Amino acid sequence: MGCSAQYHHLSRLLQDMHLVRADDTYRNLLRKVLRIDVLITNDWGTSELSVT
Repeated sequence: MGCSAQYHHLSRLLQDMHLVRADDTYRNLLRKVLRIDVLITNDWGTSELSVT
């Protein structure tokens, strides 16, 4: 049995998470992300993150 891995642009992943909160599918996306054994992101710290 192997490990699952996914690559995401961090800015896009955070944007998607923000958008799905509006249509109440946040839990589904969060469940998908939490099932990943290794989550690889890029762009960390290259753009300003907002609190909202």
